[in-house]
Amino acid sequence: ANMDAEIQYAIVNAAGNAHVLQPATLTGTYTGGTSVAAAGDLGIVVWIDENASSGSDVRLRLISSSGAILDTQTVSGDAEDDYFVAPDVAALADGRFVIVWQSELSSELHGRIYDPATESFEPMFSFALQVAAPHVAALPDGGFLVTWDDHSGQLGDLHCVFAQRFNANSVPYGETIRVNSFTQNDQ
Repeated sequence: ANMDAEIQYAIVNAAGNAHVLQPATLTGTYTGGTSVAAAGDLGIVVWIDENASSGSDVRLRLISSSGAILDTQTVSGDAEDDYFVAPDVAALADGRFVIVWQSELSSELHGRIYDPATESFEPMFSFALQVAAPHVAALPDGGFLVTWDDHSGQLGDLHCVFAQRFNANSVPYGETIRVNSFTQNDQ
């Protein structure tokens, strides 16, 4: 359900002490789907923001370890009339962040790498059709791994989980692999 809301977050130090910050005030309407990651003294929050006109955006907020908001940007680019869901983010080995999300209209996965040093994005990459629930994890070599639920049946039975490895430049590395062998119902 769409609702006006605030995202609340806390910065926790190595000793486990939390510094609770004021809720983040967002423009537009928060529609759910938040994810967080940290690299060095930076944290990033990504969320879905419904546009007043049409569609929705994937947004990010870059936060310092002291709680200062350093940057707020739209990740999903200029796509109009599309609804995005299920954002996920991971911190890469070089301090950049990779963000993935799903288009609800096309069921296609999209992703972008954000560089906090330049407050800029690399070009968007897209892959996998008829999918849901993307997740991303950083790899020690600077690349990343994306997993998703496949509902197309094109890569195997319905309701399979697949993974694709990417290098540090968002280029697929190797073949898409099927992660599971049990395929009844959602995974």
